[in-house]
Amino acid sequence: MKIKLMLFSVSLGLAATFSSCTNDNDVVAVKSETGVLNLDVVSSACFQAAATRAVNETSYTNVDNYTVEITDGAGAAKFSGTYSELKGKLPMSLKIGNYNIKASYGTESVASRSAFYVEGSSAFQIKSDDNTTVSVDCLPTCGKVSAAFTSEMNTYFTDYSIAFYGTSALGATDANAVVWEKNDTDPFYIKLNKNSDGETVQFKLNVTAKEGFVTGEETNRQQTGIVTGSFNLKRNEAHKLTIGPNLIEANTGNLAITITIDDTTNDIEKTITVPVTWIDKQ
Repeated sequence: MKIKLMLFSVSLGLAATFSSCTNDNDVVAVKSETGVLNLDVVSSACFQAAATRAVNETSYTNVDNYTVEITDGAGAAKFSGTYSELKGKLPMSLKIGNYNIKASYGTESVASRSAFYVEGSSAFQIKSDDNTTVSVDCLPTCGKVSAAFTSEMNTYFTDYSIAFYGTSALGATDANAVVWEKNDTDPFYIKLNKNSDGETVQFKLNVTAKEGFVTGEETNRQQTGIVTGSFNLKRNEAHKLTIGPNLIEANTGNLAITITIDDTTNDIEKTITVPVTWIDKQ
C-alpha cells in the first residue's frame, strides 16, 4: 500500500512540475524544417554563327529541353528530369540543408560535327522558412573550329586539307587529329579543359601543288608540302581559319600561304602569313 501511495505521489509531483512550466500566454515558436527553391536555368552558348547542316545551335537556347538534376548533401536525388518538367513544380519545397544542382544538354565528344555539350552547376542551401533563388549558367565544354579555303587555292594546288590537334582531348600529335578536307563545310566542336586560359590548338596544312610548282632543292623536287601553326582556343569561343595562296612575284616568285584566324566571339582578326619557300615556280 505504501508503494502505491508513493508512486501516486510521484505522479502528482510530475504533473505539478509540468503544470508550473506551462503558461497560456506563452507561444513557443517552432521553426519549419523546409524552405522554398526557385530556379533559373540560363544558356550562355554564344558561338555567334548560323546553324550548320549537322547542328542547329539555336536548339541549345531552348532551356526547357535541358536535363536538370538536384541532389542533397548526401548525394540522394531529389529531382531528375527536364527543366520544362521542373518548372511545373516550382517553387519547390525542400528540407533545410545543402544541395547541388546540375543542368546539361547535348552530347560531349572529343571532337564532333553533329553535337556539342553544355553544362552548368551550382551549390545552394535551403534555410528554414526562406526563399532561395538559384541561377544555373550553362556553357559549352568545347570550342568551335572551322576553315575556309579560298577559290584561288585551286589555281595552285590539286589537293589540300588542314588537321587540328594538340589539345588534351585530341593528343599532342596528329595521330588522332580531326581533318578538314578541301570541300568540307561543317565546323568541328572540340572538347577543351575547363581552363580560363584555354588550350593551344595546333594545325597542319597539307598541300599538293599542281604541275609547275615544285618543292625542295634541284636534286630533291617534290610537289607536296606542310605548313604548321597554332592558336589559342577557349570554351565557348569560335575560330575560323581562312586559307588562301599568295604569289610573291615581285620578290622571289615563291608561293606563300596566307591564313587569317578570325575570332568571331570577340570580333578580333589576326592574319598570319606563312611563306612556303619550298614551292618554286618552274
